[in-house]
Amino acid sequence: MKKRLFYFLLLATFTASAHQFNYTERRIKFSIGMYSGVLKFMGDVRRYKGIDASNYLGFSYRPHKLVELGARVGLFQMSGNDAHSNINAIKVRNLRFISLCKELSLHASFYPLDRNRYLLAPYATIGTGVLFFNPKAPLNGKWYELQPLGTEGQGINGQARYSRNTRVLNFGAGTHFKINKRFSVGVEFLFHLTNSDYLDDVSGQYYDKASLNAYYGNNNSSLLSDPSYLVSPDLTSAFYPITDANGNTSYLGIAGESRGDIRRRRDHYITRTLSFQYSF
Repeated sequence: MKKRLFYFLLLATFTASAHQFNYTERRIKFSIGMYSGVLKFMGDVRRYKGIDASNYLGFSYRPHKLVELGARVGLFQMSGNDAHSNINAIKVRNLRFISLCKELSLHASFYPLDRNRYLLAPYATIGTGVLFFNPKAPLNGKWYELQPLGTEGQGINGQARYSRNTRVLNFGAGTHFKINKRFSVGVEFLFHLTNSDYLDDVSGQYYDKASLNAYYGNNNSSLLSDPSYLVSPDLTSAFYPITDANGNTSYLGIAGESRGDIRRRRDHYITRTLSFQYSF
């Protein structure tokens, strides 16, 4: 009788413990996190020195032990400066920009292992969202928003201005390391592909400077469109000659000449972040 009672109590204790474990596993489905790191902009005007910082706040839900759905809000700066390039043709082009950006995104992450049970949990992630950007550049000690100035002729003769928000496709991979049941740290590497070629205000061709001056009533747009005159050995000339390896010469600033990548490839950026998450 005592032996039966002992086994009964043992089974009851095991069942209660198992029930509590399963309850805990079900309960840990939500996470909030912070993602901080560095950003590399990949467009027509690159950053060749220093880094741009990126910061995200995120919330996620796990409908399955191997799947995580989430939303993030990001705030970061993009920048580029031709003056720091080692390529002469880019250096004398002398374009520059800074843009404070906001990103809102949704994502889905997929784990080969249950992150609640293993200390190390790698994952792949994909998502989509919207990016808000606003490139600016300096002139005579003052920073100007570039989109309203139509530096490539936008707004003139019916040419549409580019939008300062764009869709973005995010994908990459990362891993979480569990400190305890609630807290984890991780690393993540993401590509962000946008639907715009104007994150740096540069995409197509130079526009006629006289037309820009006449339309805006001043020369702010034309000077920001082509600041190569600042590094020209002949400051009386707005056109700077560039000779390539084949001996072909072109001139920066001439209407119709390439200002950016004539293939008009869309801009993108890369983030590398450390994450800190709390699960509940």
